[in-house]
Amino acid sequence: MLFVIGYWLLVIGYWLLVIGYWLLVIGYWLFDNKQSSILFRDFLLTVFTVSRLIFSTQKII
Repeated sequence: MLFVIGYWLLVIGYWLLVIGYWLLVIGYWLFDNKQSSILFRDFLLTVFTVSRLIFSTQKII
């Protein structure tokens, strides 16, 4: 049961990364100024940190 929960957390984390990446790409296309690209980079870093947290909790389980 824990394995199934961990697997779905991994899948959700992966899709969060994919969505974050595409939001970053769309953000670069829509806004070409530096402020918004920094915002999108911070958002992508947040998504990456969350996915790493999911991976670390997976190891604990």
